[in-house]
This record gives sequence, structure tokens and C-alpha cells, in this order.
Amino acid sequence: ARPPRISALRVRANLLDGLHFHTLCEQDSDALATTLDAVAQKFGDLLPRMQWLNFGGGHHITRPGYDIAMLERCITRAQQDWGVTVYLEPGEACAQLSGVLSLPQRK
Repeated sequence: ARPPRISALRVRANLLDGLHFHTLCEQDSDALATTLDAVAQKFGDLLPRMQWLNFGGGHHITRPGYDIAMLERCITRAQQDWGVTVYLEPGEACAQLSGVLSLPQRK
């Protein structure tokens, strides 16, 4: 049996124009690829009816060593397989390593 939330989503799928998932926290794009496989397995039949897919946050795209090519493949897969617009929420990655806050010493 499907979990109740997934069953409820399927009943109301005609009311949706997109899906949003949040599974990452300071992860590399291999974790996103794993999540995307699970999303395809659970919701692949609904996604072609959607206009957008939000990959959520936690993408450390500015971290040295982050696999940008894998991220690009994940985005391209969603666009080609389901015809959706893909959104990312990079969050802290936008400001990571952007500077240091320095305050004067109190006397």
C-alpha cells in the first residue's frame, strides 16, 4: 500500500502544476541523482503532466569539487524526460566563501 500522503497527492494531481522535493543538505550532485531516481520511480507517471519540478535546496554548487556536470545531467534529464522547467534553491551556496565578517575589538 502507498503511504497516505502519496495516495492523497495522486488523488489531487489534477490540481497541481508542479512538484517540489527537499532531500539535500550540503550534498553533492550524486545525492541529487539518487533522489531524482526515486522521484522518477514514485512520480514518473505524474511528471509529464507537470509544468515545473523544484529540486529544493541544499545544493552546494559553489563548493570546490562539486560535480557540476552531474547536476547538468540531472537538470537535462528532467527537462527531456518530463518536459518540465527545473528550479533550484542554492541557498547558502550563493554566499558560501563570499567573505568574512570582521568586527573591531571592544576596549
